[in-house]
Amino acid sequence: MFLIIFGVVLVALIVVVSVYLIWRDRHTGDFQGHLDPRDQPGGAHSDAISKSLSTAPSRMGGGAFGP
Repeated sequence: MFLIIFGVVLVALIVVVSVYLIWRDRHTGDFQGHLDPRDQPGGAHSDAISKSLSTAPSRMGGGAFGP
């Protein structure tokens, strides 16, 4: 009797998780095509980040080649 109850609970849990994952996938699919181009970093963003990282050791008081 225990194995039957355990099997039913296990199957129910698998079904609930599967339904949730399918629902979440379909729900997030609604937003995939609605991204604003301004939300995505362009070349200017990458250049600013690389420039700030290249000067970081000098602003922190040291670096790989000494203080």
